[in-house]
Amino acid sequence: MNTSFTNEELRDRRRQLRKERQIRTLKVSWQVLLLGGIVGGVIWGVTRPDWTISKPQQVSIAGNQALTESAVRNMLGLRYPASLLQIEPQALNAKLLAQGSVVKAAVHRELMPPRLYVQIRDRLPVAVVDRTINSKVTKGLLDETGQWLPLTSYRLKAEEVPKLRLIGSQSCPGWSELYRAIQQSPVQVSEVNCQDSLHLTLATEIGMVRIGEFDRTKIYKQLQKAHELRNWQQSTALKNAIVDLENPQSPKLQEIGGKPAIPIISEAKTPTPIR
Repeated sequence: MNTSFTNEELRDRRRQLRKERQIRTLKVSWQVLLLGGIVGGVIWGVTRPDWTISKPQQVSIAGNQALTESAVRNMLGLRYPASLLQIEPQALNAKLLAQGSVVKAAVHRELMPPRLYVQIRDRLPVAVVDRTINSKVTKGLLDETGQWLPLTSYRLKAEEVPKLRLIGSQSCPGWSELYRAIQQSPVQVSEVNCQDSLHLTLATEIGMVRIGEFDRTKIYKQLQKAHELRNWQQSTALKNAIVDLENPQSPKLQEIGGKPAIPIISEAKTPTPIR
């Protein structure tokens, strides 16, 4: 069998190979052009104004009860203009939670129209705090867990400012339990002084009450005893004395400023002045 190719057949073969190479080259060129178009489109999309957060009003805040919207936006730390495609929602979530004033956060993007949505649950202040550090007094807020909250971050009307005031160099020992007890107390408490953790004092509607070192097994009994003593006939005497309830079973009256304690008559056993 003759397997040799004629000149005509060889020319046809070469033409076919050239045609196949041209087709392959054309395919590669189209792939390069397509890839370049995609990359260029992404770059154009990232930089185009339509997908850019250019002002704070494009960041929607929801769920905040006490924190101001401007405070939440400041916590995000965005610099405007900011590309939506370069914003990392999870990183912003972590940044919000690290602030201390936010308990829960969820951030997501929307391209059309370009907007950033921030859903949060903020900590609610329950007490105003006068905290003394290095002889400097700083005013702030405290939530029920003892978390320090900056006063400037909250939008509180006069009637929304917590009525309870805390004085101390730091959060009171056992603050969460103490706050719950105050919330359930039959006698109104307006101030907690924990500058000396061994001698906690409360400003109450019957006057100043010393409870000593916080003890969760005694605090409810101490507040109940303060309630029982609220009907003393000579309640004006409390302006110059402290009711000592370190032992709620044996309440005592301690003089202030060197003045002798004024006996208080009540239906219950009269407290014994501290000598």
